[in-house]
Amino acid sequence: MYRFTGNFSQSILLSNNTCGSSIYHGIILNYFNTEILFEDKKPEDFKPTEICKIFEDKSLLQERWNCAHGTGHGLSIAYNYDVIEAVKRCEEFETKANFLGCNEGVFMESFQKIISDVKKSANGNLFLPCDLVDEKYATECYIYHGSYIIVKNKFNFADSFVECDIIKPEKFIGDCYFGVGKQGVVYHYNNLTDYAKICEDGKREFESFCIKGSAYTFAEQFGIEKSIEYCEIVNESLKGDCYMMVGNRIYQFQDRDEQILENCSNLVNPEYIESCQRGFLERMKSFESKTSHKT
Repeated sequence: MYRFTGNFSQSILLSNNTCGSSIYHGIILNYFNTEILFEDKKPEDFKPTEICKIFEDKSLLQERWNCAHGTGHGLSIAYNYDVIEAVKRCEEFETKANFLGCNEGVFMESFQKIISDVKKSANGNLFLPCDLVDEKYATECYIYHGSYIIVKNKFNFADSFVECDIIKPEKFIGDCYFGVGKQGVVYHYNNLTDYAKICEDGKREFESFCIKGSAYTFAEQFGIEKSIEYCEIVNESLKGDCYMMVGNRIYQFQDRDEQILENCSNLVNPEYIESCQRGFLERMKSFESKTSHKT
């Protein structure tokens, strides 16, 4: 779209959340590439918050997050996949949601490059670059590392969980499970019954992370209804976690007003309404809360 309009602001305003918001990612990546190749811009010339200034209106929370996330993709390219430097620029975003969204973009772009050359990436330290970045960025890094691991292992979940299990410090193992579940949906999305059991291939203490990662992708790529269908058939003890993720993603598909919490009542089993609402409220809070490095 950016190539068609030649105008960054116009392209962004014509976009929407279709296909997991990938339209935003593509426009911002094209913008970065154009500025680097034809305007000779250096990494430090890009101002992340200025790029996303068009979404300052509080009614555009999701669009603002998409822009921050897409900017992370662009920063990864601008810094030639030096994620250690690129992710530092995400600190320029004020709110927790946009800071983390930018982090996700940096690591997502980096691991997409790694996945494109699995043989090369399989050599050496398995956990690069996640074991080198500051811990405040590590959660998002290990989530996308989990996505890489499941592809590297040709969607063998048991083998992938074994690799997640050796992460140090152990507090990031769950993030890797989340990433495995998040990416694994792509391979099994047509068979919910079998996929609902896949997360059992790992350690029980981290199973809920895998469930939440799966629910995330079902919601973002296939719609809230598909995510709810998945939550309905996971183990009873994990349904609450699953529905929390439904609530976490619900803002992406519903009108942003005081009625939104009622949508959880309309969409899920009454027993898990509270879990859905709690997931939604936590997500909304992240859009307003300041990042720890800003306090």
